[in-house]
Amino acid sequence: MIEGFSHVTIWFAIGVILLVLEMFTPGFFLASIALGAFLASLTARLGGEPIYQLLAFVIGGGISLISIRPLFRKYLQATGAKTNADRMIGKLSIVEFDVKSGDRFYSKIDGVPWDCICSSPLSKGDKVKVISIDSTLLNTEKV
Repeated sequence: MIEGFSHVTIWFAIGVILLVLEMFTPGFFLASIALGAFLASLTARLGGEPIYQLLAFVIGGGISLISIRPLFRKYLQATGAKTNADRMIGKLSIVEFDVKSGDRFYSKIDGVPWDCICSSPLSKGDKVKVISIDSTLLNTEKV
C-alpha cells in the first residue's frame, strides 16, 4: 500500500500526523520532530535520495528540538500573573453547617459559593477566613 505514495507525500503525512498528535501533548516535542519531517519532505521534493531525506529529518528535527522548542516553551509559559481569584485571600465567610476537620464544604463569599477546606472542625455559624487558594479550592482557617 505504501508503494503507491511518493516520498514527498509520506514525509508530509508524517509531519501532519505529528502536528495533530502535538495538540494532545505538552512540550512542543512532536512539533519539533514534525519540522524535521517537513524538511525531509522538501528534500524529497527537490529530488534528494532517501538517505538525504533521512539526514534532513534527523538534522532538522534535532536542530528544532535544540533551538526552536525552548523558544516556544518560554514564550507560551505561564507568567504567574495574579488573577481575580487572588482577591479572595483574607475574605471572611460564615459556615452554614457543621464540618469535620479536613472535609470540603461550600461557603458563600460575596454571594458566590466556593469549595473550601479547613484543617479544624467547624460548627454552623463559625467564621472562616481564606488564607490561600489551591486551584479552585479555598484553604480557610477558623477565626
